[in-house]
Amino acid sequence: MSIRYYHHKDIDFDKWEFCVSNSLNACVYGHVWYLNNVSLTWDGIVMDDYRAVMPVFRDADRMYLPYGMLWTGIYCKDVLTPWDCQKFIDFIDNKFKNVNIAFDKYFFGNVNVGGRLLKESVYQLDTFKGISNVDVQDLVGVVNYNRYTCRDHIANTVKAVIYSNFLDIDKSLSFKTSMMLKNLANRSVVNKFGVYTELLERGVSIRGLALAVYCDSYIFMPFFGAANMQTDTAFGRILLLSHIVNKYFAHKPGILVLDQRKCGIPSQALEKMGFRRYNYYRYKVDMITKFTNLFKTNNRQTQFSE
Repeated sequence: MSIRYYHHKDIDFDKWEFCVSNSLNACVYGHVWYLNNVSLTWDGIVMDDYRAVMPVFRDADRMYLPYGMLWTGIYCKDVLTPWDCQKFIDFIDNKFKNVNIAFDKYFFGNVNVGGRLLKESVYQLDTFKGISNVDVQDLVGVVNYNRYTCRDHIANTVKAVIYSNFLDIDKSLSFKTSMMLKNLANRSVVNKFGVYTELLERGVSIRGLALAVYCDSYIFMPFFGAANMQTDTAFGRILLLSHIVNKYFAHKPGILVLDQRKCGIPSQALEKMGFRRYNYYRYKVDMITKFTNLFKTNNRQTQFSE
């Protein structure tokens, strides 16, 4: 069994795609087209002859998750085992000084780690059941329903989407990230594996944006938000979410995954709409953690030798 680090130019993308497509946890975060849109400099950790793979985003000795990805994953053609997870964790610990990444729910949480393995949660919705019939006014208060409408972009119109639309909704975005989202929206809609929707006030002013990408029965939202609304912004987000699910995904088999901290919809509202919480793992390592663990290890060895 061997595990190696491959720079982007050395990856066999055909073998990579075959591994991801045949893995149990296949999702858009592992496919080459999505990774290339997020960054053209991503690398990979590969076990054996592409039996298991893991995408890597790095900055010198730091491994991180870029904007638009909830987690990375260890994609395995066979059944992923705790031994496989341990091998990848050990390799990451030896390769990087600082790590802040996340694994999906298929990762085994009982491995020995040199950093902190934290449980975090996201919300998921079985789109076949659709959104539960709830009173939006009961969730966010009395609003003027006629004030806001949703507009979907198709292949002919999505090319007109400009990067500044994303910046208007989320002021914290960089120019590079907003351009990435613009290109992702274009490619997703044109190739018919994505939905790009705008929330309009009185049919003119953009007050919210949502980009949904679906692949391998999973639906992720690289961008989702509403801002500058005279009413409660949670209403705009709920309106966007309800529109996308009911128009495109209701009564179709799929799992919509949503990060409650980023989407801005109260957890109580998501649960009333039919979303359910599930956990995944975030892995964090820094130099302080490494030094502390090394000290504890040396101390245990000294005591044992005595």
